[in-house]
Amino acid sequence: MSFGIPTIHAFFLGFAAIVGAILIRKFVVVPRMGFVEFGQKRRARKWIMIAISVAILFLIMPLLMLMDTEYNIVIIGPIVALIVSLAAYFLDYPRLYIYGILLAFGIIESKFIYSLIDPPVHALISFGIPGVAITAYGISLLYRFLGQYPKPEENHAEG
Repeated sequence: MSFGIPTIHAFFLGFAAIVGAILIRKFVVVPRMGFVEFGQKRRARKWIMIAISVAILFLIMPLLMLMDTEYNIVIIGPIVALIVSLAAYFLDYPRLYIYGILLAFGIIESKFIYSLIDPPVHALISFGIPGVAITAYGISLLYRFLGQYPKPEENHAEG
């Protein structure tokens, strides 16, 4: 589903978001907190979450392919919510439950308002409003993080 947005623009937007997250981690978070290696239990939970998510996707894909495409979107929303909820549980990241619910409702809502509002405006409403809320909350968390953990001063030896 393209929502009327050219695929190349969507690709570059997603790519820019990933690069931005990597750069923020490298230049903002790591200098303040240091690099963290998670323990064996945390890594195991991450792989369990990935395996369950992939299994759900592979099990549900034939069902989606057999169904009428009009109803696929209504099923994809709860599947996305389930996968994101599994990630929230296994990663011990409670805020992710809310993000998953917002995303699932956005998927379902975009289907229902598609006939009322022209693309890509319906997608901007369904995903843009929750996206702006999530981004604003993330920026506020980053701002608090920067205030709580100032960048350590580098000591350079003179001489």
